[in-house]
Amino acid sequence: MVEWKKHIANANWPMVIYLGYCHALALAAIPYFTSCKWQTWVWTLVCYQAAGLGITGGVHRLWSHKAYKAADSVRVFLMLCNALANQGTIYHWSRDHRVHHKWSETEADPHNANRGLFFAHV
Repeated sequence: MVEWKKHIANANWPMVIYLGYCHALALAAIPYFTSCKWQTWVWTLVCYQAAGLGITGGVHRLWSHKAYKAADSVRVFLMLCNALANQGTIYHWSRDHRVHHKWSETEADPHNANRGLFFAHV
């Protein structure tokens, strides 16, 4: 129980509240799913794929690992795709990911799975 209190005291409360709000809105939208047009579902799938591309191809490989070089137009496109993913700024995502690789599974790791599932992913 003492361990929980330590983590709760160190929680990023504005982010916890924001993510809770996003999930509450998603739950509130469930009754409207059946009234969506097919075009809405197609657009949802397109945005979902674009957001995934923004994370995997953009902020993860391009900006965090610097695995490849991209033209400015591609960088802007990946920036916009990353914005769809709602995972914060490119700077903060890349910084946290680099720290995660450098200090994996230690107290300095921002995604240390030893602290539990919630702290590893939020």
